[in-house]
Amino acid sequence: MLIGGLLPGGDDQLDRRFGSTQYSKEITKEVWGLPPALDMEFEKAVQATVRKIVEADLAESVHDVSDGGLAVSIAESCFGETRFGAEISVDSDAPLAALLFHESPSRIVVSIDTSNLSNVERLAQEHGAPAVVIGRTTDDPKLSFHVNGTLLFESSVGSLYEGWDTALVGMLKS
Repeated sequence: MLIGGLLPGGDDQLDRRFGSTQYSKEITKEVWGLPPALDMEFEKAVQATVRKIVEADLAESVHDVSDGGLAVSIAESCFGETRFGAEISVDSDAPLAALLFHESPSRIVVSIDTSNLSNVERLAQEHGAPAVVIGRTTDDPKLSFHVNGTLLFESSVGSLYEGWDTALVGMLKS
């Protein structure tokens, strides 16, 4: 589940505030606009929701969406000692780069057992935070990402980890 919603903060987050993301810096080699705006009341609602989920022992894992956006946060969540995979499926009209790599604040990926879904949704509603089911974890260490029913990518968690783990060394050699 994604606590906080797919892209909170309105349309200005999608373009004007996308220019300060890691994606923009590394892929387009450009930086523009403003950093993502933080709505403190919304952040409090998201944090209170996740705190209650954890206190109620409903979470299997928790990972904030930060540098690299949603796709990177989900991949990092799969990098544990025992590697597992995830099948992500979302519906959105947002531009794909923004959906996958925007660094909008106040978003947290939480994996839960499906038997806890109604409890997590109730806690999110009580605290005023959106809670969106975005996929499921799998024993097969692959990450796949579908948007509007179309497969965008599928990769082994091992190859994603290799790229993530050696990124700094690669940057230092440049």
